[in-house]
Amino acid sequence: MINLHFKVKELLGRRAKGKFGALLLTPVTLLSGLYALIQYTRRNLYREGVLKSRHAGVPTVCVGNITLGGTGKTPCVETVCRLLLSLGKKPVIIARGYGGSMEGDVVVVSDGREIKHSAAEVGDEPLLLSERLLEAGVPVVIGAKRYDAARLAVDELGAEAIVMDDGFQHLAIKRDLNIVVIDASRPFGNLFCLPRGSLREPLSALRDAQLFLLTRAEGVGAISLNALKENLAAHNPQAPIITAAHTPDCFREAHTNERLPLAWVEGRKILAFAGIGNPGAFFLDLEELGARLLDSTPFPDHHEYTSAELGQLAKWARLSSASALVTTEKDLVRIEGLIKPEIMVAALLIKMSFSEQGGDILKASLEGIIQP
Repeated sequence: MINLHFKVKELLGRRAKGKFGALLLTPVTLLSGLYALIQYTRRNLYREGVLKSRHAGVPTVCVGNITLGGTGKTPCVETVCRLLLSLGKKPVIIARGYGGSMEGDVVVVSDGREIKHSAAEVGDEPLLLSERLLEAGVPVVIGAKRYDAARLAVDELGAEAIVMDDGFQHLAIKRDLNIVVIDASRPFGNLFCLPRGSLREPLSALRDAQLFLLTRAEGVGAISLNALKENLAAHNPQAPIITAAHTPDCFREAHTNERLPLAWVEGRKILAFAGIGNPGAFFLDLEELGARLLDSTPFPDHHEYTSAELGQLAKWARLSSASALVTTEKDLVRIEGLIKPEIMVAALLIKMSFSEQGGDILKASLEGIIQP
């Protein structure tokens, strides 16, 4: 079933080759056109004020994207929160809680002092952000209705700023700064909207961004990167464009929580698995760090692992003489209750670093919305 998921994803993501290929994909292409029209109309109704947005009453930052899959939003959300703290504002993160059993409800994942729920209940990304920012005292709230989540954050948690995780398409709440995160290595897929492609809405939506953040720019050539910047400027010439690199930081051992240096994996036989938007990039990171990658298993994004799946991975690791299973930090928060001590499990932690003056531009943008 997992292999079928990726085969269908690969098929729909291709550009149609020849008349037969175009004919084969015609029904899905028509659905994509209908979906794009609906999303275009919906955003324009909000722009014209026919559909109403409400403000949370405190400075609100949205970190979102225009495509499915991992673009690197989570490190950006963390960075925005830390910058707001440095500017004297208490941020609260609001997210949907995709994939958790409590998805849809307004739930406090963390009050900034204690994490109250598991990844199975609230989703992997809210829990990961809760763990990363617990020492900084940043609360996390989930809710399908972001305005209700934001009001709870203000009224009960003392939020002085709201940071929306993955909210670019959630237009019912007004935002003061719209940050659109784009993976520079695969910015817009095949240029089709769902279900034919990976776009969540037409590229005309980029007009509503106030800042573009290009992630994974370190792996893109200068010509391709400049072409992407020109494309973004054509859609929105006012929005600054900054770039950032997502680079490996260290490993976290699951059983002991020990931090291991990157050199730990060099020459080591490992099995890797990942259920994220772009698992190929993760596997490539491990190879570039010098790991002896015996096998790599991709799972769908936000995959809900079972004990049986982890048992199969552990069994295959033993049979292939791998010394460890290695996964992503996001995956680790989903499997921590399922891990057996029979084999070492480690997660690769990623850090985000800005290129040129990117960090200064982001900080100045935040200062601009919190000044009285």
